[in-house]
Amino acid sequence: MGGVDVVAVGRDAGKPADDDDGGPAPNDVPDAGSDAAVAFESCERIQALQGTGTADMTRVTSTTMPGDFAVTRQAQRWNSDCEKPTLTLEFSDGVCPYGGGHELGLELSVNAIEDGMIQLGNNQVTPESEQSAIKARYVRPLKLSPHGTWGTCDTASGVLLFGEAPVLQAGNVLQGYFQLDLTPCDAATTGTMSVVGTFNVKLRSALNEVCPNRIR
Repeated sequence: MGGVDVVAVGRDAGKPADDDDGGPAPNDVPDAGSDAAVAFESCERIQALQGTGTADMTRVTSTTMPGDFAVTRQAQRWNSDCEKPTLTLEFSDGVCPYGGGHELGLELSVNAIEDGMIQLGNNQVTPESEQSAIKARYVRPLKLSPHGTWGTCDTASGVLLFGEAPVLQAGNVLQGYFQLDLTPCDAATTGTMSVVGTFNVKLRSALNEVCPNRIR
């Protein structure tokens, strides 16, 4: 697979823009290391990049579509349901700990990963009514047109491609490519929204920290 050309889009990883979608600056997490004390939810600021070529899953978090969505913050969150645990990867503009503007959340079923239903290579994204192992939500802020929430809540299609097998251990890197065609998830939203990009996320914690007594 060919490389992806990426370009910075005007926000430095250490000095995010003063953005009204970015959340209150006093609560900002200055770097990835400082959030290590938060065991089950963490956030890091990254340089805003946008891809201009073929996906390369090995290097960066970047976005291609929508054209006005530039990720400056990526977060990870485990839920506390130890029978049906999930890991959510969240990408947004703004700063840590809250984004508040553009935001894409990819919720992955841990059971599906352990059972090989989410694996290295292509994984189809389907509507949640089909008991899908991957759920998505993409939010655009009110100041933009169109705005609203799109996702897999009704009908949806697309692919989530892992460049390496997803191993959910602390310190492991999840890297891949997503190409999603999402449909409205609220009454005010219309049309289909295409969301395309790559991700590179180092896990800060593992499931056994959330569910130390889990047996499957």
